Amino acid sequence: MYHYGILRYHTRKSLDSTDINIAVSNYTKTSYEKVFVISKPTMVIYNGIDLEKYHPISEIQEEKRNRQGIRLLFIGNQSKRK
Repeated sequence: MYHYGILRYHTRKSLDSTDINIAVSNYTKTSYEKVFVISKPTMVIYNGIDLEKYHPISEIQEEKRNRQGIRLLFIGNQSKRK
């Protein structure tokens, strides 16, 4: 029970600092929306990569990213469910 409160606090803090949240399934998205009141949009991106849409970035994009930085929040779990 102790770790639950700490995890919840840090998850809430992380969710508040994002511009958009990404979940790996609708189930995960719905679960987080039930537990946390999320004011930012949550997008579902399933496992796998669309190589037509996602490809290595250009040098200009990489320089821009390096200046701005990147923040990523993973919403999911490491337990097997299937």
